[in-house]
Amino acid sequence: MLDEMADKAIQVLSKNANGFVLMVEGASIDKQAHLMDSDRWILETIEFDRAVQKAKEFAAANPD
Repeated sequence: MLDEMADKAIQVLSKNANGFVLMVEGASIDKQAHLMDSDRWILETIEFDRAVQKAKEFAAANPD
């Protein structure tokens, strides 16, 4: 799941004392929308939202 991958990436990258940049992409959202597969792109959007939540939780716990 995208949120699990984002969470793991944050765990690994946050060990760098110089900081980090992480880009998380929900690539299937656009693909499914072009196919008019509403059920799938809605689920992909929810999954992306969960990944964003992981980043927000990290940012709240690490304000620096």
